[in-house]
This record gives sequence, structure tokens and C-alpha cells, in this order.
Amino acid sequence: MMRRSEIMSIITKRKTCRVFLNKKVPKKELRFLINATRYAPSAHNSQPWYFIVLTRESIGKRQVLKNIKSLMNHIPIGPKIFLKKSVEVMRDAPVLIFVLNKKNFVHLTRVYGSKYVKIARDSEFQSIAAAIQNLILVATSRNIGTAWLTSPLVFRNELTRTLKVEHELVAILALGYSSKASKRTRRASIEEICEFR
Repeated sequence: MMRRSEIMSIITKRKTCRVFLNKKVPKKELRFLINATRYAPSAHNSQPWYFIVLTRESIGKRQVLKNIKSLMNHIPIGPKIFLKKSVEVMRDAPVLIFVLNKKNFVHLTRVYGSKYVKIARDSEFQSIAAAIQNLILVATSRNIGTAWLTSPLVFRNELTRTLKVEHELVAILALGYSSKASKRTRRASIEEICEFR
């Protein structure tokens, strides 16, 4: 059984990885990571997450990057600067995992009105975030680096069409073995983020 100190060690060890080794992540490892997502909490056990895994060798990854580069020609310089770094990380990562929302809980609540649909939508995003965190922490425990990317979601609709899915794209994870140790960014103190009443 894992001790509490081991769990906290994995949590504090996790850092965003933006530079990867040119080393394949075995499919067995990828399945292990996806399996961890299945145990995340979800609203009313809706399990709204869905994952598409693209490896460096896949045609799908090349197509996604080609489409993003083309779309970047039509956006203002400000967003382009933010997006450029994410695209470089996506290009260099051995694996990209596209995280999608099946919206199955939202569909169930539509009959009750927009107020409940909004709550269901929030619940789905929180559930998916928990699944992503499971994947990232298990990846960290196996010395696989990750980067949780959201900037490319500016092209959410176009990427969804490229992936040929009906689900809603909510995040992109870049994965691979880290080529260098990244620095720990400053973490806010407990006093800055919490008040005990």
C-alpha cells in the first residue's frame, strides 16, 4: 500500500515538461495511463471523458499540426505568440492525447432547463479535469513528462473536424520522456490560497 508521503512526493514532483527525448512511449504505458483516468470521480458517474491518442508516427498528428500552422496565419499577433510555444511542444512531443467531452450528462439534463444544463456542463469539466490529473500524476510516477495545453483550443472546432469526432475538445496533453529537468515554478503559500473559518 502506498504511504501518504509517496503520494505527496508524486504530486510535488510533477512539473510541466516542454522538451522531450526522441524516444517512443510504449503503447503498454499509454494504456496504463489511460486506465488511470477511468478511476477519476465524475458527476453521477457520468464518465464524460474520451481520449484520442496520436503518436509521432501517426498521420493524424501530422495533419493536426499542419492544420494549426495554416490557421495561425489568420489570427492576430498577440494570440499567435502564446500559441507558438504550444505548437512547438505539440510538434516535439512523442505523444499527443486529445481530451474530449462526450457531454452525456448535459444530454440527460436538457429536459430540466438551462440552469441544470449549466450545472451539468460545469460538472463534466470538473470530472474531466480530475481524469486528466489522474493521468498526469500516474505519468509522473513513471517518469513520463506531460504538458497540459489549452492555447490550441482557439481552433477547437477545426481540430474537432480534423479528428473526425462529434465530442467537444477540452484539452490537449503532450507526453514523452523529458530531455531535461525543468525548474519548479513558484507555488503560492497556503495563506495566499486558503482561509480557515
